[in-house]
Amino acid sequence: MTTFELGSFTKEKAQRIYDSLNGKTYMNFIVDWGIMPGGCPVTVSTKYDCSEKEVAEMVMFTLAASL
Repeated sequence: MTTFELGSFTKEKAQRIYDSLNGKTYMNFIVDWGIMPGGCPVTVSTKYDCSEKEVAEMVMFTLAASL
């Protein structure tokens, strides 16, 4: 499993990212987020065999396409 840490966001933004990415693309993203002091950390994982860089690129492409 390859995991990419996206960063820390507000609860509303973390939920929007979850809705935009979870289960999407051929990589079938698994988005995890939780409430922590200082924000909500968001991580994106995939069971697809690829590098962290490839996951990051597909995450950014998918988010940009959803605007």
